[in-house]
Amino acid sequence: MAAQQIGKVLLNRFARLHHATNLRDFAGYCSRRALLSRRELTNSTVDFTAFYSDASDKQRGVWERVFGNLEDFGGLFWASPVCIPNAYGPITLVFERSAWGQVSDVAVTRKNAATKEFELATERMSAEELESCFELRDKKWWQLTCNGLEVSLGTSFLSLDLIEKVVVEPVSSDFLESVRRVWTSSGYEGSLVEARTLWKKPLPQERLNVFVELVKWSAHLAGKVPLSSDLKTAVPPPLKEWASRLRDTQWAPLRQWLEYTFNGSLR
Repeated sequence: MAAQQIGKVLLNRFARLHHATNLRDFAGYCSRRALLSRRELTNSTVDFTAFYSDASDKQRGVWERVFGNLEDFGGLFWASPVCIPNAYGPITLVFERSAWGQVSDVAVTRKNAATKEFELATERMSAEELESCFELRDKKWWQLTCNGLEVSLGTSFLSLDLIEKVVVEPVSSDFLESVRRVWTSSGYEGSLVEARTLWKKPLPQERLNVFVELVKWSAHLAGKVPLSSDLKTAVPPPLKEWASRLRDTQWAPLRQWLEYTFNGSLR
């Protein structure tokens, strides 16, 4: 009952489920016409993007759950010079608000499931706590005020029929069309796939320059990424100024991004 209440809160607050992924995993989703749990994805194809958290997800009993977030973390990179791209991929699936009504078990946590000693049963937010994470602005719209919330669903499948849009980062000149081709090959409308913008405006050139260099770095490393503790000394010259602003906590997810982007979208 409590999990159903969480879904109702998200529905009433007009929240959206966001799920970031790489091209290979996106193709796996489209072949099944559903967002898949890690268990279903790895059972569906050998060509998936391996995550650092796969082993711990199995141990913690969340391997069969679909995951996402309440924010578009990919968009933060373009809005701020001190943010990194979304570690989980350059393709963000944004689901319609009605998706919350398709599953009975919705959990929202402040911690990521990969966090040490994470236990879903104890980390779940109550409906009241989740309600407090939204503020009504101008008596018209709800704004999420709690950062970094993670969502998981008690299902291994969430139909892609519920997609509102698919947002694609500028990984290469033909990446958008590659994503759209995979999407439409499963019978979906191509207009739902759109290029990343910054609040419907063109992406800032200085941020584009950084993103291009990050993609080059990922391609150069070819999946053999140094430990996050050693990554600072491996930063290419064009990225040194940008990297100097990063917080210590950002190097581990940057390492993920460099490895996952190559293995999941570039190779």
